[in-house]
Amino acid sequence: MIANMLTAAAILFRMALFTAVIIGPIGVFTAVQAVKAPGVNGAGLVLFVSLQRVG
Repeated sequence: MIANMLTAAAILFRMALFTAVIIGPIGVFTAVQAVKAPGVNGAGLVLFVSLQRVG
């Protein structure tokens, strides 16, 4: 039983690490771009309008 919990914890840790490695740089880039040029334009505008139509 403890072995199953350790395996599950290891898998969860790997998933979290993979997610942080993939999503982390994208989030940092987005945050930097938001500070540089406030406002919605380009692809952000398309996403914004698409989300408003759905909701």
